[in-house]
Amino acid sequence: FEWMDSLAARGEYAGGERLSEDEGRYVMPDGTAIVAGERPGCAVNFSGMFLVRARDYDDAVSIARGSPHLQFGGVLVRRVY
Repeated sequence: FEWMDSLAARGEYAGGERLSEDEGRYVMPDGTAIVAGERPGCAVNFSGMFLVRARDYDDAVSIARGSPHLQFGGVLVRRVY
């Protein structure tokens, strides 16, 4: 929680939530839905998400490099529109 507290103190923490334990779905452009992981490159093992405020991808990656979750695997950085 220290990491989240430090993000909040800098005004970078924008929210977060634990994801359900189910495998999730990937919806393809044609509307077909498949179980996440059945498509190459589709993430499977995410347990939650953190929203941060960043200027750009480089800033977001810099923030992610401080995440304690790196000890459990990688951190996916994605843009929210």
